[in-house]
Amino acid sequence: MSKSVLSAGDELREVLIEDESLSALIGEKVFPKVAPADTNGAFITYRMTKFKQLRTKFGVYDQQAMFEFMICSPDNDECVEIAEAFCDVMTNRKVGGVKVGIEGGESTLTPFEIKGQAWHVMFFDVQIGDLDYHSNNNY
Repeated sequence: MSKSVLSAGDELREVLIEDESLSALIGEKVFPKVAPADTNGAFITYRMTKFKQLRTKFGVYDQQAMFEFMICSPDNDECVEIAEAFCDVMTNRKVGGVKVGIEGGESTLTPFEIKGQAWHVMFFDVQIGDLDYHSNNNY
C-alpha cells in the first residue's frame, strides 16, 4: 500500500485492470471521477467519498477511506455481468496488506440517459482499512 489511503484509488484501479475476467469486459476503462467524453462502451469510474485518520498522542496509527465505484453500460445485462466480476475482484481483497471490501453489498441499478441513449449504472462503496472499525463506529 502507498504511504496513505489517499492514493488507494489508483492502486484499486490497477487491481481491476489486471483482473482478466473484468478486463475482458471493459479493457482498461476504469477512470478516476469521470470517464472521458470519447469513451465508448461500458466503463467504471471511482472517487473517494470519505477519509479518516485515527490518532493517539503519538500520532496517526491508522487511516481509512471509502471509495464509490460506478459501473456504467448501455446494456443492462452487461452492467450486471461487469458488477459481478467487480464484486469478485473486490470481495475479501487486500491491497498492500490493508483490508478492502464492499460495504453492505448494497447497489442501485439506475437508468440514465446520455446523448439520447439509456445507460444502466450500478454503485458500490468500497472500504480501505479496518472493516470492523467502520461497521462498529458508524464510519
